[in-house]
Amino acid sequence: MSMGTMDNRDAPVGVILMDLGGPRTADEVKPYLQRFFSSEAILPAPAPIRWGLARVIAQLRSPQAAFKYRAVGGGSPLAAGLEAQRKAVASELGKGFEVRVGSCFSIPSIEDALRS
Repeated sequence: MSMGTMDNRDAPVGVILMDLGGPRTADEVKPYLQRFFSSEAILPAPAPIRWGLARVIAQLRSPQAAFKYRAVGGGSPLAAGLEAQRKAVASELGKGFEVRVGSCFSIPSIEDALRS
């Protein structure tokens, strides 16, 4: 594949591994739940209703969810798994590739990964 007349031919190729995400720490549980339930794909309702419900659900569920995350090491095991996959893909691809992770509902977001 030809790069044409692009000036950044030596720039690495960006690869983004994406997932739904999960809180990395117990402190991230409430914001994660609020982002998760604010999604129309998760809670199909008009935006103002969805946002209000998301706040209530996050408020009610976050203490119990944070307690459970603390019991399994403090955060979602999905975050560590995605980071391990990122490292493996980066190692397999080698030089010339920049591998990032981005999540729909947690940090780093897909937008963050695109900007970096």
